[in-house]
Amino acid sequence: MDTMSIPFRNRSKYCVALIVLKGHPKRIYHYCKTSGEEYSWAVRDYLTGQFVRSGDSKMTASQVEDGWIDHAEEPPSCPEKRIDFWKDYCQGASERHFGAAHVDVASPNPPTLGEWKRMPGGRELL
Repeated sequence: MDTMSIPFRNRSKYCVALIVLKGHPKRIYHYCKTSGEEYSWAVRDYLTGQFVRSGDSKMTASQVEDGWIDHAEEPPSCPEKRIDFWKDYCQGASERHFGAAHVDVASPNPPTLGEWKRMPGGRELL
């Protein structure tokens, strides 16, 4: 996907979008990056409670955007720490995008993107 076509919601110095990863589990992910910084990004999988961030990856924000994103949409305005809200929202967005019967929460996240970790109880930050 062309980086310019990602419909980011700007929140202060952060840019946020909902994304689908190319060729990976059929679910919507939450993507956040610090504007103008290549090594300050995070992909959150609220459906499985996992995340990967730039510090646990060899990829830059541009590499993620140019090689991994198959679909992107603008998210609602809501803090990332509201895990229950995001879990429900990403579930609904996944069902709208893939169809309810096709949402995949059983397959693992792609290790090539970096080391995925469990989200700590509501305090996961960029």
